[in-house]
Amino acid sequence: MDKGEVAAWVAALVAIGAAWIAMHNANSARSQAGSAMKQAAEAEKARVAAEESAAEARKANEFMREKDARERAERDAAEVAEARKIRVERTGGGGLWINITNHSTSQVFDLVLNSVVPVEDPSHQWRFNSRVFGLREVAPALYPGEEKRWPVEFVSPTGEMKRMVGNRYDIVFSFTDGSGQRWRRTNDDTPERVSSTLGYAPHESQASAAPTEHDIRFQLLSLIVDRKRSDTPIDVPLLPQELGLDEALVRRCLEHLHAESLIIAMRGDDGITAISGPTPGGVRLVEGH
Repeated sequence: MDKGEVAAWVAALVAIGAAWIAMHNANSARSQAGSAMKQAAEAEKARVAAEESAAEARKANEFMREKDARERAERDAAEVAEARKIRVERTGGGGLWINITNHSTSQVFDLVLNSVVPVEDPSHQWRFNSRVFGLREVAPALYPGEEKRWPVEFVSPTGEMKRMVGNRYDIVFSFTDGSGQRWRRTNDDTPERVSSTLGYAPHESQASAAPTEHDIRFQLLSLIVDRKRSDTPIDVPLLPQELGLDEALVRRCLEHLHAESLIIAMRGDDGITAISGPTPGGVRLVEGH
């Protein structure tokens, strides 16, 4: 083989090598392009899945918000409906009486008559009937079916006392339900929630009147009835501190209740074992331990 033929073979081999390299590079480029396309497709698939997941999460969150709002609205409506069962009416007979009755199935607390305004002449100021002895402005507890009655009267701008002023009155009262929510209601209007932190201010007709022993005995009996019904121990030595009263006065009132058989039994360790508490139907015996 002469030099020309060798050169031709060499050139052919170089051409084949170049062609192989070009083909390899092309295949590598195609492989890289395919891999890039695959990665892009997977990235798009992941993006779509993430968007779908986010959409499902938003949908679930919205559903839960709507569910919570619906349940809250139903709960609020049920609480308002229960508060509506605390109703007020007025009666006559020697003067004006404001009667508030608990028609619900739950006990309410701290029932207060806030105001009685004569619609026909609101210039008259209301007050509790000054001729009724031992009147308690606040009912610490009102049990289902129980009624609280307040006698009221009015004072004209000239100082004249009147038992009634017309036939229409805006009567406002407030109370606390078993959950601690404070309510205010005017006549038969929808009860309104008010802050449970609002303090109680005595009515001007009661502000200067010190509680009588009759009042304290009733307060003691009401407290004891509540404690017994809730099965809460009664520590007699601590009662004066709880009520902010003189120890001798509380002891005297307890002895009076015992003498009247309102407290059925007292143990030697200063624990009250049984009481007879006033109820709407008369007297109920509440047994202790």
